[in-house]
Amino acid sequence: MITATQRLRQEHWDLSRLFDVLERQLDAIRGERTPDYHLMRNILYYLMEYPNHYHHPYEDLVYDRLAERVPGMANVVEYFLAEHDRLAAIGWQTLTLVERVLNEELVARTEVYASGRAFTREYRAHMQRENEEILTAAEALLTAMDWFQIEAMFHRRPDPLFGPEVAAEYQALHDCITIETAQREPDRADKSYCSACATD
Repeated sequence: MITATQRLRQEHWDLSRLFDVLERQLDAIRGERTPDYHLMRNILYYLMEYPNHYHHPYEDLVYDRLAERVPGMANVVEYFLAEHDRLAAIGWQTLTLVERVLNEELVARTEVYASGRAFTREYRAHMQRENEEILTAAEALLTAMDWFQIEAMFHRRPDPLFGPEVAAEYQALHDCITIETAQREPDRADKSYCSACATD
């Protein structure tokens, strides 16, 4: 049976795969090509929806329990809690810029690129620090009763993109992530990207 920390690490890996696709679209802007703004909007909408309402709130419960168990970690926990709010703000900013482009408003593409890159860079760094600091500490310090109580306080719903059943609105994005991930495998002969990910 998968543990709570293993599940959180897997969710971080899934989000990293999603950022791979988003960064490919951002690279198109840097290369003065036209990215798939609809795909970017779908990615950003998911990142503002599921992680902010389910992944991060669960992590927040883990943070709080760690602070109770180890008072010396209170400042670390406070930092990570604040980062969740900051990442959400940067994400909404980037999503708003992409939606303005899709609405044919005058938006500098360099602004979309800068905002998107800041979001992906900071989100990736945040997940790495969580893996190394928070989840490692939780594995060592929280008890089975702690995890039972955390689960009891949390209402989980299936992930609409990476869960066992992909929601219809995310099926194309799921297929794109699957192909993008496979393309990055060094021993894979087929190096083509899905059409949704292609920007050339």
